[in-house]
Amino acid sequence: MEKILTVSVAAYNLGELIEKNLESFVKCKQLEKIEVLVIDDGSKDDTYDRVMKYVNIYPKSIKIIKQENAGPGSTINTALKNASGKYFRLVDGDDWIDSENLDKLISNLQNVDVDMIINDFYVYDDENQKIKNIVTFDIEKEKVLNPRQFNPKIDLLMHGTIYKTELFKKNNIIFDNGFYTDLEYLIYPIPYVEKIIYYNFPIYFYRVGREGQSISIYSKLKHLDMHETVLYNLINYYEDAIKKLDNNLVICVRNKILAMSTGNLNILLAKDKVNVNEVKQFNLNIRNKSEEIYKHYKFKSQCIPISY
Repeated sequence: MEKILTVSVAAYNLGELIEKNLESFVKCKQLEKIEVLVIDDGSKDDTYDRVMKYVNIYPKSIKIIKQENAGPGSTINTALKNASGKYFRLVDGDDWIDSENLDKLISNLQNVDVDMIINDFYVYDDENQKIKNIVTFDIEKEKVLNPRQFNPKIDLLMHGTIYKTELFKKNNIIFDNGFYTDLEYLIYPIPYVEKIIYYNFPIYFYRVGREGQSISIYSKLKHLDMHETVLYNLINYYEDAIKKLDNNLVICVRNKILAMSTGNLNILLAKDKVNVNEVKQFNLNIRNKSEEIYKHYKFKSQCIPISY
């Protein structure tokens, strides 16, 4: 049966959490139309064995690909090489989905042909073991829109975004291997998006507050080089392929890059000993890559001025 959706699940040492992820998929009534590709990125625990239990029971829908540890971004590249679904989305291995609403989405996607799907999603507080809030979007629901009709103030987020698979494959989109490539996932397909639709029901459970997450300040300090690499990639891509577009998605992308730029500045300022020269060099790098991004960044961040 033709797969409507391919889901890329990145898994690294998630033996205690991956079963909750997979259970949420196998509860779907339309599982036969879904392809879940678990990319085991060199786990040292029992992640592979736990996933294989599901592969053995649901071999037409649950698959696992084991690779040497190469980083979260590499798992997206691997999944795309093997994806057969019409649409493609990411779900982190420590997160999960709303089975009933995913069924609803699959039914809807069989009746439309779009490039980009926006969905609401849950934010789940791991410390208190409850839903913290539901993220919604100010978009006209269930109407196919073009990029000029899109609300430019929308904050694009991986947990609420699905793309047509061919946008990645046809345009040879490849991701950096490291962390923070969910932002590349959001931005790289933008130049090829012509049709967008929004469904105002939540699908994704985004877990926050778990120790060791890449969004923690400790992790961001540890992986600062990866954060900057992805940021510079996105600024270059903005200059080369996105700012030339005449639509509202350009503003969305610019705002996303600005948020990442000020976020990177905050990481630099969070160090025990702030290196002023390092901060100035970061500001200079942004200006050299994009005068436009730098102009907005300088205003937004009140950044340390560059001196010569």
